Amino acid sequence: MQLNAETTSEDGIARDEARINRVVWASRVIVSGLTAGVVAFFVLT
Repeated sequence: MQLNAETTSEDGIARDEARINRVVWASRVIVSGLTAGVVAFFVLT
């Protein structure tokens, strides 16, 4: 990963952490939705 001259490593780390947090939250939302769908499927059948 290449950083611009005006970009510090702390900024890069902060961006990486923000991206990781977004991925983690997206994964949680997807898993929660799938779990709710499976539970609803078994409840309704």
